[in-house]
Amino acid sequence: MGDFVGSIGQGISGLVGGSIHALSQAFDTVVGTLQQMLPGPLFPIAVIGVVLLTFWWLFKK
Repeated sequence: MGDFVGSIGQGISGLVGGSIHALSQAFDTVVGTLQQMLPGPLFPIAVIGVVLLTFWWLFKK
């Protein structure tokens, strides 16, 4: 019974780890693409602007 539960646990942890890795790769791809579209200091300025606008919109309500 212990081996069965252990193999299920390893399978689930493998699925979760793979999902987290896929999300990380997708995030890296999006950030890399945006950095190519907004070269130099424009990318960090745009990110900070979007974060500030989001917080302003959330707290405005």
